[in-house]
Amino acid sequence: SPALLHLLTVRRLHLKPGGRILPPSAAVVLEAGDFAAEQELLHRPRPALAGLHWGALARPSVEAAVEVPHEHIASSAPCTVLTLDLATAAPQEALLSRVPFRLALRPDCCMTSLLLRVEAPLGVPATCSTTASARRCTVLHLPGASPAGGGDTGSSSVPWPRPLLVPGAERPLVEGHISTSWAAGGSIRVTVELAVPAGPGGSPADGPLQICAEFLLPAEL
Repeated sequence: SPALLHLLTVRRLHLKPGGRILPPSAAVVLEAGDFAAEQELLHRPRPALAGLHWGALARPSVEAAVEVPHEHIASSAPCTVLTLDLATAAPQEALLSRVPFRLALRPDCCMTSLLLRVEAPLGVPATCSTTASARRCTVLHLPGASPAGGGDTGSSSVPWPRPLLVPGAERPLVEGHISTSWAAGGSIRVTVELAVPAGPGGSPADGPLQICAEFLLPAEL
């Protein structure tokens, strides 16, 4: 996150050689999020209302510092994509370069998003946080496929592109790569390459999905 990069930059400027920092380490953890119920409400077909575009009510593609309750976690276990020694790591070491990830989805959930969070425990095993009732995360809402033929989105009652919807009961596994890089103004650009294999026993129409999306995390996150 931008805050983690800022911490490493400040530490390099002010921490004396041999000094100590608490917490001593941090990990960046990735999980799948389930906001299907909320997305369904926003994308339900509705008649036009005085020229209102319903897409204006949609969630932003990035939501920061969101308390995500357990029932919105779509993956059965988190995936750690980065670990850092906060006393020695350089800021550039906190950037991700096509780091692979794999998430098993819960069969009772539908993946719509990726959740990024930083774990920096003070003497508490990091695994303890996975049973907490809520996690503070940055939520990356993933896009789904646009409808065939495109069309004019300005007057449509359903904003496009629709969000990603991956039912865990039909497609139990998602995998891909995540990258981060500096952007203008101290922001962080996040690139997600997602591959969703076809589920067992799926029809030819339910083939593998390939999704690539970019997100911009503002410097103040």
